[in-house]
Amino acid sequence: RFWTEIYQGAKMFFFSGVVNGKYLKNEVRLLVLQISRVKFRPLVWRNHHPYLLCDRVEDVTPPEQLATKEGRAQDRTVVLYGYVRGAHLKE
Repeated sequence: RFWTEIYQGAKMFFFSGVVNGKYLKNEVRLLVLQISRVKFRPLVWRNHHPYLLCDRVEDVTPPEQLATKEGRAQDRTVVLYGYVRGAHLKE
């Protein structure tokens, strides 16, 4: 049941208890050994799909352009600061 809910081959570790505020050395060593042998799967979706993490947005539309068309929908020029991750963005 554990593998069906998490993923096939997932490991679960059990520590028997704490002695003097610390885990047993042998149990910690076994956990560290298992973690060091883990083969990480590549993140396929994230590497093939571009996405943007935006830290800051600035409206750089000139004020003169906004004053000329009051009350109507106006195209604006914005600058995005942040990071692009994954594949290249299409132009």
